[in-house]
Amino acid sequence: MKMIKYRINSFLAAAATLSCLLLCACGGSEFKVKGDVEGADNAPIVVEKAGSSGTWIVMDSTRTDSSGHFSISIAAPASSEIYRLRSGDEFVYFPIDSIETVTVHTAARSFGRGYRLTGSDNAVAMARFDSLLSTLPADADNAARDAFKRTVYKEFIASSRGSIVSYYILTKTIDGRPLYDGSNPVDAKYFAAVATAFEQYKPGDPRTEMLKNISLRAMSRASAAKGHERVVHATEVKAFEIDLPDTKGSKRQLTPMLGKGKPVILVFTALTAKGAPQYNAELKKIYDAGRADIYMVGLDADRYGWRDAAINLPWTNVYAVDGMDSRFLIDYNVTSVPTGFIFNAAGDLVNRIEDVTKVSSML
Repeated sequence: MKMIKYRINSFLAAAATLSCLLLCACGGSEFKVKGDVEGADNAPIVVEKAGSSGTWIVMDSTRTDSSGHFSISIAAPASSEIYRLRSGDEFVYFPIDSIETVTVHTAARSFGRGYRLTGSDNAVAMARFDSLLSTLPADADNAARDAFKRTVYKEFIASSRGSIVSYYILTKTIDGRPLYDGSNPVDAKYFAAVATAFEQYKPGDPRTEMLKNISLRAMSRASAAKGHERVVHATEVKAFEIDLPDTKGSKRQLTPMLGKGKPVILVFTALTAKGAPQYNAELKKIYDAGRADIYMVGLDADRYGWRDAAINLPWTNVYAVDGMDSRFLIDYNVTSVPTGFIFNAAGDLVNRIEDVTKVSSML
């Protein structure tokens, strides 16, 4: 086999190395990639997999027939992997989760541009992302890149549930420059969102620990960039800071509440929503029993309605004026409200609340 040295984001190269060691054991099962390349006649098609040290490894190759049709089967990975088809200097990227068939529709004159994938939701999403990425100019300034990343977060990352596509997005480069840079404090929230999803939905994936470590380092840099004194080492990072006004307009921070010997429940909610009273009643049982402190972020569109409800609650209540567009939702990978998190007595984030009636047993 020939190793093709096309580079991917160096911050994620270590994960590819680990993936090769842990995920290449295949039990004889195969996935298939097939398709039509308009205008191709006996054209070579090479299948490559993301490998170690940021390289791409040739897995197999085939040729189209005179009508541009091709089909090839490859040993299936034990877990999700990223592959690509190469024709000349152009590429079609696609994900494989297990035994499946991915179909590619493209043209010889524009092999890696404007292609369409079918066969799985992840394949469709990956093609859609690559199409969107093609609209971002290589010389886009930081403001344009940041706006693009916010769009990508909303469309692909927020609801990814540990999808290989979200990992793939973090690996992308434009003219050798990473789209998402693990050394850039501004990108910390995106690495954290993907890491949180992998930890929740794919705890056994070899990429999970790596993403968590990158996220922690990025969070450390982000905190240092904001002038926070306490957070220095990645292992000390407890949470993304939240600093918002309470019902009296005074700024209240989350992190000073953490690690004080008592669990802390962080909640993103809308107090004027229909189900809020029942949700808060469950939390109040825990708070009144002294089992946890609570830091509640209000995302209500009506600030006065929020204040009227919050003023009757005994715990720390703060208000995010930008509501569901708040950057804190990205930091904590919040896609709906109410969403809660539990920090243990040492200040470590240990649980995401799926059912508020079960919080007591989680403390």
